[in-house]
Amino acid sequence: NRRGNKKHTAINGVTGYLCSNVKNQCSHLIHHYLVNTNFQSSFEWAKNDNFCAANDNVQPNDTGGTVTQEDAAADQEQNLIKYVHPGTTYNFPTDMPIAVQYGLPLNEEFDITEQQASGAIIPRTFKLTSHITLKKKNDDTGIFETIFVNTNQNNLGEYLYTKGEPEHLMANAANISLNIPTGNNSPVQNQQASVNMMNMSIGSGGFTQTTATMQQTAAFTLFPAPTPPPPPATNEYDNLPPEAEPIVNSLEVNKSYKIIIIATLKEYKNNSWVNAEKSDGTVVTQTIEKFFRTGAMELIQASTVNSTR
Repeated sequence: NRRGNKKHTAINGVTGYLCSNVKNQCSHLIHHYLVNTNFQSSFEWAKNDNFCAANDNVQPNDTGGTVTQEDAAADQEQNLIKYVHPGTTYNFPTDMPIAVQYGLPLNEEFDITEQQASGAIIPRTFKLTSHITLKKKNDDTGIFETIFVNTNQNNLGEYLYTKGEPEHLMANAANISLNIPTGNNSPVQNQQASVNMMNMSIGSGGFTQTTATMQQTAAFTLFPAPTPPPPPATNEYDNLPPEAEPIVNSLEVNKSYKIIIIATLKEYKNNSWVNAEKSDGTVVTQTIEKFFRTGAMELIQASTVNSTR
């Protein structure tokens, strides 16, 4: 209006363009709007039994993100065998062991969680095992024959495989004589223990088929026991452990060898260790076969063919 009154709600909710009170004495409330808009929406405020019954089992279209099924066994497949050294095929050093580096610690179990498609997470227990076969070629038959193999490990975590000796040794007879010292470190006469062992078989399990006769020609008593001399004075560097002896091989010269390394992942199921399987049912395993020769390459001699006319 003429006194600057703004547009506002009139009596009984009727909005007028200008208030009819031109003397600026109206009592209507003035509303200031930041946003002034209108909208219209219609809905049904009631329960339709037929509609609800038909749609009770209808699920919303958006059920959340998709969960991907994991395969913990397949994830370990690239961690079985990392490398086999050395890579030399010919002129292989006779004293050099075959070094194998595994991607996982051998025979040590470990746990891995696996995400399921249902959203659940389950633990799985694995361990890595290996089987080593060393063979030497028989020059007469041309067949590779299995030989014994020794296993060691260096400070780099590599497993060193070398040619071994048979574990079963035979001894026809052995005579052992023991001189028993006294307190002054001199042997006592007639104080000797002798053991006669005939047809003795020495194996990893002990003695078998052994006939032993023990004779002690004199008895003695040492009381009190002599006091050992004190150890010599040492400094802190003398107490360091000795360096480990280097692992050397004992291969024969100009012989052909073959080593087969089989690494298999095991899984603990139902209180037993079984081959670990991927989701497609295949076993998680890796096999490496290495051929080498402690000499130059063998020359193949062609047989002479005599032709007659």
